[in-house]
Amino acid sequence: MYRIQHYILNNIQFLLLALSLVAGAIVPVPFRTEIYMAGLFYLLCYTLINWNSYLFLSRYFVLFLIICVLSCIASNSFDYRLFAFIAIVISVTPITSSIKLFFFRKAYLKHCLMIFPLLSIISLFCYINGINYYEKSDNILDFSGIFQHPMWMGAALGLSNIVTLWLIFFTKNRIMQILYILILLLSIYMTIVSGSRSALFASLITMCIFLIVKLHNINKIILTSCLIFVSTVMLLPYYMAGAQRMINKFESSRGVYGSRTELFTTGVKHFKETPIFGVGFAVSYNELGEKKIGRMESGCGWLSILFQTGLLGFSVICFILSGLRRILKFIWNDYELLLYLFAFAYLCLHSLFEGYLLTIGYYPCILFWCLLGLLYTYPYFNFYKNQE
Repeated sequence: MYRIQHYILNNIQFLLLALSLVAGAIVPVPFRTEIYMAGLFYLLCYTLINWNSYLFLSRYFVLFLIICVLSCIASNSFDYRLFAFIAIVISVTPITSSIKLFFFRKAYLKHCLMIFPLLSIISLFCYINGINYYEKSDNILDFSGIFQHPMWMGAALGLSNIVTLWLIFFTKNRIMQILYILILLLSIYMTIVSGSRSALFASLITMCIFLIVKLHNINKIILTSCLIFVSTVMLLPYYMAGAQRMINKFESSRGVYGSRTELFTTGVKHFKETPIFGVGFAVSYNELGEKKIGRMESGCGWLSILFQTGLLGFSVICFILSGLRRILKFIWNDYELLLYLFAFAYLCLHSLFEGYLLTIGYYPCILFWCLLGLLYTYPYFNFYKNQE
């Protein structure tokens, strides 16, 4: 008990920040939007107080923000979301860097990620007890637990799958390993229940890659694959029992891109009109060709970057992502790096069919940019001792 109290006292700011990050998506939390915004404001203030200038690390992130502004000038469509997004990117990326900020962000992200297995347990409890805060559908299969939408529960459970798998491998206590295995199996089940195909398949693909990287031994990989196959065969009837919502989605999908066909085709049409700067930050068009400012993203985070910031913005993001290759030589020696790297990989895959990379109102957006910033600066700052 003393160790728990000591840990809480020493990490109270990170625990509160982690709670504030997910609070915005959890319906029962009072003043959840205000708590979420307060957490982001704290990040901004802490960053501005503790940053130093590392221009060689920040230049491409600054360039991307400049392109976001230029896209709005070109389309004559400014919105407060642009300025909020700029503030967040400044708060969590190498635009503001220091040794102290590096270790602060590292601790912040670890505490945030550790919340998701707990959220999977809470979601299971809600499912068993019929607690469902999603009220926008008459379909009894639409389940979101304490989240405001099944999609956001699915995103959280996908992260839970990744984090729990990491905990299984890097926990030395056998009892805790068994507990984490049970949590992982239940978390996967709840991901299926959420009906989020993108969260399920993105997390499964990411976990497979994680296992290959972590084991990096053909005999271990074959043995683990056999165990997973046997477990899947045994558990499949139980998983299928909760898969009806997902099955219905597959059966009702129409068009080349399923439910996102209209979003994608409309976005491509207007992107072709302004391919260099895009249609403007937070700008989209409906099926009637009417311009909308502040509308949600296109159904794909990567296409949102392409459509809204054009070829210039998308090229800069691709260049930033290519810089992450520098961290690959560290993955064999730093077990925490695997957590951040594969959580980021999951978000990259998940955002192929969910749009939030430019929408700061959702916790995956904050995690994406913070993880990107941490991974980008990792080769430069990780050699220093923790300054906290």
